[in-house]
Amino acid sequence: RYALLIVVLGGIFLLLIHIASIDQFMQLDLPDEVWLGSLATNYALRGEYYSSYLAGAFGNPDPFLPRYYLVTGLWLRLLGDTSVWALRSFSLLIAGAGVVVTAWVLLRCVNRTWLQTAAGVLVMIALSPFVRTSHNVRMDAGLSLYGALLLWGVIGFRQTGQTRWIVLLGSVLLFGMELVPPLALVLNVVIGCMLIGFVLARRASWRHVAIYVVVCAGAGLAYAALHFLPDIPRN
Repeated sequence: RYALLIVVLGGIFLLLIHIASIDQFMQLDLPDEVWLGSLATNYALRGEYYSSYLAGAFGNPDPFLPRYYLVTGLWLRLLGDTSVWALRSFSLLIAGAGVVVTAWVLLRCVNRTWLQTAAGVLVMIALSPFVRTSHNVRMDAGLSLYGALLLWGVIGFRQTGQTRWIVLLGSVLLFGMELVPPLALVLNVVIGCMLIGFVLARRASWRHVAIYVVVCAGAGLAYAALHFLPDIPRN
């Protein structure tokens, strides 16, 4: 436990050093960072949710764009700043939450063996690209938090068998679809297959699978409502 805690604290320390240069675009950054950032700045300054590049060609709000940048715009309003530093600080905040949740889950695992501890340390090392997110506006930073929530749900259900973890695993699909929809759909299908495996191994029931399917369907309907209902003409 203490070894993992040291690794986490060391990673945070290195991160704080790294973000000292957060105010400059890096040469290796993807060019779409500029126009994706304009989604957030347009919403923060004018309440219009579309990029400067597309200029609202698909409506306002654009139904095809993830609402991740709309929340980023709210973050910019809260800060009262639309600079590059403010934009990237939101990615840093989201990815940082992913690292904190992952560390919390791993530290609270019961009956953890040395092998599981080593695996936990490797997971934290694998999250090292999180440092990179302090220099990028893209919603990819949210994948660390999305993965952490899935990990939390799987471990929680495996240890307790409580239904609330099934609800978490299904509802987090909405968050994943606001980041990278194809990836979120695939991962949640994998989670569903895992639950079926638990049923066959008599570690879960078909009731758990049914609840998971219903919650996932609800998350999908919520995604459709958030994206397409505002785009329907009122007259």
